[in-house]
Amino acid sequence: MSSEKKPLCLQIRAKGFYVFTEEPEPHEDTQTGVFWCLKTMQQVGPDGNSVHKSCCDASRPCFEGPRV
Repeated sequence: MSSEKKPLCLQIRAKGFYVFTEEPEPHEDTQTGVFWCLKTMQQVGPDGNSVHKSCCDASRPCFEGPRV
């Protein structure tokens, strides 16, 4: 089993991302249970499914991966 984290969508956000002086990368762990999508500004993504760090990955049609 790989310990490598799956990349999250660039559009996922949580309140824990904004408690630092600089915004951390979206894959940063947070203790909050409230996530939202920057595309919809809701807890539901453009594909109609819930937004959460456990499911906002490349399996979704609205996924935006890390920019290289």
